[in-house]
Amino acid sequence: MKTYCMPGTVLNVSGICLGASPFGSYVDEQESFRHLDAFAAEGGFFVDTARTYGTNNASEQVLGKWMADRGNRSQFVVATKGGHEISGNYRRTLRYEQLAKQVDESLKHLHTDYIDLYYLHVDDRSVPVGEIIDLLDDKVKEGKIRYAGCSNWAADRIEEANEYAAKTGKTAFVASEIEWSLATVNHANDSELNNIWMDGALYEFHRRTGLSVCAYSSQARGFFAIFDQYGEEGIDESLRKQYYSRHNLDMLRRLQKLSAETGISVTVLAIAYMCHQKRHFFTIPIISCRSMEQLTQCLTADCCELDPGMIAFLEAGRYN
Repeated sequence: MKTYCMPGTVLNVSGICLGASPFGSYVDEQESFRHLDAFAAEGGFFVDTARTYGTNNASEQVLGKWMADRGNRSQFVVATKGGHEISGNYRRTLRYEQLAKQVDESLKHLHTDYIDLYYLHVDDRSVPVGEIIDLLDDKVKEGKIRYAGCSNWAADRIEEANEYAAKTGKTAFVASEIEWSLATVNHANDSELNNIWMDGALYEFHRRTGLSVCAYSSQARGFFAIFDQYGEEGIDESLRKQYYSRHNLDMLRRLQKLSAETGISVTVLAIAYMCHQKRHFFTIPIISCRSMEQLTQCLTADCCELDPGMIAFLEAGRYN
């Protein structure tokens, strides 16, 4: 797997980030260890988790236990997220004392004394960006986090936060984690409801600012792969609500055409497209897999070369 230096940092990251959200929940601990071992064997070393993934922080704890067992913490770039609780709906917890406590809890779960990249999982517009940046800067100075990022934040708040950081000489966001794939989400962006995905306006923001992106749901939660294999009857209600549309069915047909021409699976093509976004701004796709078969297939995407014609074919009508 290829290695890249994330702009604005000294973090070298693998070209694909392994999403640990299934670990300790619908992928049990033993199978999670197998996934992590396989990822490492293929040259992967960038892992994404969050304090709220899994019951009782299972994802962070499984990842921390694996790193402690393998003795390889220093070889991995670990990203985790704080700033909210889940109780029915998202409940933001972006006040100073709450965030400080969550950082310490994540450190404990992960069996480490530092977090390479700490994202704020959701925004809370009632909290001034200065208070948030001040907290993150304090944690950097304490050595508890190395770099800060945001997840599910709108462009105006990211820009406001980074302008404050620049004026005060404090820690800025170096990356945004956001839902992004070749599929277009059926709902409109709404920062108040934590509905933020990559649309045309946000894409132009990243092109203008150069802010890095780590793209979650880079496989559109399996929409293309499932529809390709099983047809419409394979799509459950959740996927239907989020992704079923004329636009996304057209994108599937484009992927199927390229797959037939190249012999590369629809899944790998979709992830490879995300890997090729670095020509505009630094982008790393996050993949989450329920089986070793899925993982093995997805990890080949970083070395899958798409020529300009293939990319243009996929991008035709990308946003509508």
